[in-house]
Amino acid sequence: FNIEHTHGFTFPLYNHISLSLDLQMKGRAMMKKIRPDLIHVSSPGFMLIPAMIYARLMRIPLLMSYHTHVPMYAEKYLGFMPAHKWVAWALLRWAHTKADLTLCTSPQIRAELLENGIPRVDVWKKGVDSEQFNPKFRDYETRKMMTDGNP
Repeated sequence: FNIEHTHGFTFPLYNHISLSLDLQMKGRAMMKKIRPDLIHVSSPGFMLIPAMIYARLMRIPLLMSYHTHVPMYAEKYLGFMPAHKWVAWALLRWAHTKADLTLCTSPQIRAELLENGIPRVDVWKKGVDSEQFNPKFRDYETRKMMTDGNP
């Protein structure tokens, strides 16, 4: 598939990357064109709400991956506000209950997400299966064929 972009903006705390809310709904047109089997979105993130809308409207399964532990950030940056952790968990529950599956980074985070009312959570195992992808299986002819001669 070709890489296509939605219009973005620079957020002061992340000025090295472009962020998007896809207000022009360009993503919907892209998805109608390619008809994906699922939508994968990172949480938290600016594309979270558009992804939730597209998944619902187009009846496409929604996979969320949870990378930033929002309640800890709430404690650090918003600790002066009453109920900051409660709000963080409420927002996470609101978003992640719409996911068909949430993948997280560790069994400990999985347990905490489940304890706080987020359903359908599993651990996204990191790394490479060294049994299946062992260097002893290296075959240069297969690699050449699969990469069209590009390393």
